[in-house]
Amino acid sequence: MLFNFLVVVLVGAIAYYHYAQGMLSSMISMVIAMFAAAIAIGYHESFMGMASNRLPESALAIIVVVLFAITYILPRLVFDKIVPGNVRVPLVMDKIIAGVCGIIAALSAVGVLAVAFQSMPWSETPAFVPSRLEHAGTQTVTVTPSPGKREIDAEFNEVKKDPPASDDDVGLWIPADRFVIGLVSHQSDQGALAGDRPFRSIHPNFLMQLYMGRLGIETGGQRTVSNLGKNPELRLAEGDALFAPPGDFPQLDAEVDQIRKRNLDERISSNGNDILFVVRVNISWAAVDGDRLFRFSPGAIRILANGKDYHPIGTLEDAKLFISNRIDDFVFAKPPQNTAAGIDLVFRIPRDDFATPTTETTLTIKEGVVLEVKRLARLDLKDKVVQIAYPPYNESTARTILRKNATAEKMKKILPGWEPRKD
Repeated sequence: MLFNFLVVVLVGAIAYYHYAQGMLSSMISMVIAMFAAAIAIGYHESFMGMASNRLPESALAIIVVVLFAITYILPRLVFDKIVPGNVRVPLVMDKIIAGVCGIIAALSAVGVLAVAFQSMPWSETPAFVPSRLEHAGTQTVTVTPSPGKREIDAEFNEVKKDPPASDDDVGLWIPADRFVIGLVSHQSDQGALAGDRPFRSIHPNFLMQLYMGRLGIETGGQRTVSNLGKNPELRLAEGDALFAPPGDFPQLDAEVDQIRKRNLDERISSNGNDILFVVRVNISWAAVDGDRLFRFSPGAIRILANGKDYHPIGTLEDAKLFISNRIDDFVFAKPPQNTAAGIDLVFRIPRDDFATPTTETTLTIKEGVVLEVKRLARLDLKDKVVQIAYPPYNESTARTILRKNATAEKMKKILPGWEPRKD
């Protein structure tokens, strides 16, 4: 709410300033502002390596703001020296054109600031940070955290629609951020920024992508992991790491019944062309927080395939049991001491979007398919082989995801002898 007010004030103030400056000055400022916004958003990833190692949480915001400031201020100073005055036109025309150009310049500048703001590691506080999805509303639930401990009251406020559709984006009152992303997408598709891969093919919904990265991660938890340096924090597991199970799995909800009850089928399987795709990843010890936990949510992980984003629908336990998650669930993994956390991420993706059959038992992943975890860690999956098989059990990295007690009791009925890791 407060951020929306701030956007309104900034757009109004900048537009009025240009209105007062006159037509020529406003036209020059508008062109430079649009150019600077396109450069800042379109080329920010080229500079991510410079700031992501030291300031990973704020790197995107810093880079886009600095790029915009440099690209706007320097040309503006030059033009102000070359063209110090205005041109004479009828007053009404001068003010109308100056006002329109001022609004466009304001949308460009404030749009960049809005994108930078939404990329910061804020907590989900609707009073200040804009929410891009409608929530179901806060509910207080009494839960028993573990046997022998007293009951506690916990508050939950889940996203209303899961999975969300593209038209569920609430956005800002004045969509300056959408204006800037639309400008960059257009220029990248068929304009001055056109290249081998358009912006939209890498970021189908960039603003929603930033928002998803804030969901399901506690305040203070790392919002990013990186594989840009010498010691990547994300890897595919050694050996076979990609699977398309030919059959089904028993299915449980990750959340306890006290919080939500979903009518899930007892088993889950591929459905025609929509197949279950299991990606076995290792998260390095360097990616955990100070309490040895790796925090993530399905929203913070995506597979880019055929210009679309696909988020995990859950994880596998012991490579045998599917645990279903919503897009904004809080998920915690605890790797063994100084070892990688092995996690089996489960996606549901149309096969034609990401892979082609090569043999009766394998698929080959198409060009442009990328796995991204917590925004900065990316793995190009092009030409990787997918085994049409169930993933094997791996004892060394199994059971790294923490499960709630009530969920664990249900799991033991399906996986006799299951116990959480002790280390």
